[in-house]
Amino acid sequence: MEAGDGNGSPTSGSIRTDNFSASFCPAGQWPCLIVDSAGGAGDSITRSLNLAGSFAAVLSMDYNFAMLNNSSQGEVVLEASADGSSWSVLDRFATARQASDVRYDLTRFRSANTQIRLRVTKSGSASALFVDNLEITVERGEADDLLGHGTHIAGIIGGNGGSTGLYPGVARGARIHDIRVLDGRGRGSSADLLAGLDWILSNGAANNIKVVNLSLGSGVFESNTTDPLVLAVERLWDAGIVVVASAGNLGQRGNMTITSPGNARKVITVGSLTDSGTGTNYADDYVSSYSSRGPTMLDHVLKPDLVAPGNRWVATVGTNSNMRSFMPERVPNCGGSCTGKYLELSGTSMSAAMVSGTALLMLTKDPTLNPATIKARLMRSARKIGGDPTATGAGVLNAQAALNQSGWVSGQALSPKMARKGDASVMMVEDTAKLWGSNYWASGYLWSNGYLWSNGYLWSDGYLWSDGYLWSDGYLWSDGYLWSDGYLWSDGYLWSDGYLWSDATRSNSDGSSQANVFSRGD
Repeated sequence: MEAGDGNGSPTSGSIRTDNFSASFCPAGQWPCLIVDSAGGAGDSITRSLNLAGSFAAVLSMDYNFAMLNNSSQGEVVLEASADGSSWSVLDRFATARQASDVRYDLTRFRSANTQIRLRVTKSGSASALFVDNLEITVERGEADDLLGHGTHIAGIIGGNGGSTGLYPGVARGARIHDIRVLDGRGRGSSADLLAGLDWILSNGAANNIKVVNLSLGSGVFESNTTDPLVLAVERLWDAGIVVVASAGNLGQRGNMTITSPGNARKVITVGSLTDSGTGTNYADDYVSSYSSRGPTMLDHVLKPDLVAPGNRWVATVGTNSNMRSFMPERVPNCGGSCTGKYLELSGTSMSAAMVSGTALLMLTKDPTLNPATIKARLMRSARKIGGDPTATGAGVLNAQAALNQSGWVSGQALSPKMARKGDASVMMVEDTAKLWGSNYWASGYLWSNGYLWSNGYLWSDGYLWSDGYLWSDGYLWSDGYLWSDGYLWSDGYLWSDGYLWSDATRSNSDGSSQANVFSRGD
């Protein structure tokens, strides 16, 4: 539908299709659509679409914004709307340029009355936009989360608790974007994840994406300085987006089991705590046996950064999801219409979701916070617990304390590296006061007993474990060493970190206990 050019004919007026000149039409093909800015500001052509029920939609086209002579140059914008009243600019054409098969995501504008339009915003006697091969690709496939893992994570981050209010998320009502990279069995390739991360980098600002939760993992095949997944998440981090990654569920295989991209020094890597459910009595809580331990393979970075409750979480799940079908015994009876819509799962996936929700609360309170400051505040405010820092991180997430923190990191809050001091059974840790640019972030404030680690310079003479009980033989420091179940790391696959679905001990009716440990979902 044309508007404003004073001529309803499709082949005449300032907006028309004709063979004006094959040299101006994209790729020299004609006829093509011409939007001549000389017609005046406000001229437009609009197309309406019914995208109701679709899962995704993409607009692609070839274009050429060309100067027709040496006179004044105008401007044309490409816009989209879900209702025809509120419009968003997808592209702006104000200088001469040409491209083929350019794609614009229409997913956020899906409705029964989706509209796209080309509109002249500045009149110019010498410029026009030439468009050809305009195509809208609509995916109307299954919109549900077939596995159920992603829906569960979304519920922990921002669920509103439904009509019962029983199982709300950390940041109730948070706007969730589903960037699907795993299949119905919880598996995908690194290429899938890279494509998803690239989409966020390109579209994050337009969609106001502030936090990315990565409850998944892949094997560590190379240094974090060259790992494509690490480089991709750190690009998001540098663009101002907080990235939270699960540590992995391989803790029963010992140290150096952190998965990628949780081995990235910039991002927030989260392990799991098993809360025994005794309220404010924390003495019986412990790091979940499945929670992956640091330091990271090859680079020896101290991870995880902190832990959060991740065991036997109840959150939303699709009624037709595979996880619900696999584990009907994990569906809680919450009464009425609530039953069947929730599921109990365990893993560092759930812990990461808790931290992501907390990061959203921190940004709601102060939108100016940068990712490094959010990471630093989460770690400094964490409740300190004793034990191995490569299992506990800086301690247990304390959301309220994190919201009350006031320190600032102007540079990067890199997770410190660890090193073994010669042949001695002494472990050393980089000085975070120097890494993060202030004594406010010294290791003594971040980790339990961290004051022992540093005396003010990079590789301190302070020690972490004087008896070396963890790595007395040093074999884990050989870069070529992996654990026996190496098949998990083959072929570049990644998997959801929900595959250890319960690690708690349940009490039987006779008073005895029963351990419930489930194998991988795939």
